[in-house]
Amino acid sequence: MTPHADPRVGHRLSLPPEPGAVRRRTVWHRVWGLCAALLGITMLLLGATGLAAIPDLIEDEKAFRTATPCTALSSPHDDCLRSYDATVTRTVIKEQAKSSQYTLYLNGPTQVPHSIDMGASESLLKRLLPGDNVTVTLWRDYATAVRQGKISQETADTPQGEPAFVCALALAVLSGGAYGLYAGGTALTRARRHAVQGLPRS
Repeated sequence: MTPHADPRVGHRLSLPPEPGAVRRRTVWHRVWGLCAALLGITMLLLGATGLAAIPDLIEDEKAFRTATPCTALSSPHDDCLRSYDATVTRTVIKEQAKSSQYTLYLNGPTQVPHSIDMGASESLLKRLLPGDNVTVTLWRDYATAVRQGKISQETADTPQGEPAFVCALALAVLSGGAYGLYAGGTALTRARRHAVQGLPRS
């Protein structure tokens, strides 16, 4: 004789969640939905701000490419390349597969940054020792090159490539913000349905 399943078991499994549990789940879905929506709006604003800054960054990049060394007749407000003497305090060269570090640390006038990302060890960084004197070329707030005697090396501290980097970052932030706003809005408007039926697989 084939045993039959107890119909009461299936009946118990088909019962809807208790009202108290539904209320708690509904509140939970509304809370995280509100947080996700607010985060999405914040990310959208940040992404839009980044995109709005791109035209100015492009103009900065063009101005840097056409900048010339300052002369004796240049005023402090001229947009030219200025040179300052500084002393090397230490160098850091770490070459790794995933991340590398090429940093030059300096002691000099207030205009000269304390540390400069050189981008590579060639052709000057690997030669420098603590106490060496160097000449740093500045354009606005960027330390664009370091020179010792006849050997010069361009740094990674320039406005070149900034527009493309900011654009890519802003688009990524906008995508995340749009998804956060959609997910949060859906959670808010369908909080009770999700509390009863659970979240959809998508």
